[in-house]
Parts: sequence; C-alpha cells; structure tokens
Amino acid sequence: MKPMRLNLGCGHTYIPGWLNCDRLPGPKVDLVLDLNHPLPFLDDMIDEILLAHVLEHIMSWHLVVQDCHRVLKPGGILTIKVPYGVNGDPFHVRFFYPHSMALFLAEGHAIKRSLEVDGFPVFILEDMRILRVFPFTWHLNKYLRLKLDRNPFIGRPSEITWVLRKPLDGGPA
Repeated sequence: MKPMRLNLGCGHTYIPGWLNCDRLPGPKVDLVLDLNHPLPFLDDMIDEILLAHVLEHIMSWHLVVQDCHRVLKPGGILTIKVPYGVNGDPFHVRFFYPHSMALFLAEGHAIKRSLEVDGFPVFILEDMRILRVFPFTWHLNKYLRLKLDRNPFIGRPSEITWVLRKPLDGGPA
C-alpha cells in the first residue's frame, strides 16, 4: 500500500507522490483546504506530514499541530519548518524559537509541561535543527574556501526544523 503523505501549505512547492494542499487554488495544489479548520481526513490514516513555513501564518497554530497528531498513523512523522524568531515579515502572526514545540513533547524531551497543555497530544522528538545564515556565505565559501555553511555556530539563526514522531501507542489524545 502506497504511503499517504501531506504537504500542507504547499504554495508553489509541489512534491511528487504527496498530496499537496493549500488554502488557495493553484496549478500545483491537489487539494484546497483551510488549516483554520480540522483536516478532512480520518484518524490515524496519514503516514507523513510536512508543514514548511506555514505555522507562522496561523494564529492558533497549536490546533493545527494537534490535528496533525490526530490524522497521523502511530509512528507517523510530522516535519515542521518555521522561520527562527522575529524576522519582519508582516504576514507572520507567530514567532518560533527552539522550545516552541515543548508543549507537544513528553517531559523527558522538553521543559516541564504546564497544566494548560496537559491534554495536548505528545510527540517524540526525532530531530531539531537550526539553520544559520551568514551574509555573503556563498561568496566566502567559494572564494575564501571557508565552509561557513558547515559550521553550526556561525551566522544568525534563520530557520528551525522539528521532526516529530507520533508514538506507536498513539500517546495522549
């Protein structure tokens, strides 16, 4: 059986073999849906979900992550990519930092969960990366052979990626 994969908020980024979904119709959009409403999929039916540069545009982003947990199969993967912190984009309604997903992680993987998020579903943190950019990196790498793009400590944080896995037992709903 072919895995069911969702590219939510795809925009112009079409991924072959995935169901590419966006709020607006377009030539690379397979399904039009609004992430401010529940996803139109049954519980535990999706293998993998990508949310790349979407959550920063959604006021109640935590509800989207909760709904992704609902539709993911046990063991399913949710990959989230967002800009790091404040970046001046007038269409961003939320800003993210390394601990922003802590409310969806078990205590062993994150800061202590507060009472207000006790009912939130729990994911397992598979990976968390921060992409850093340095002005003129391409030029410095090419002409001075500095390899700045391989150093995780040089440059300003630009993007955070979390790879989350739904527990095999489904975890708290």
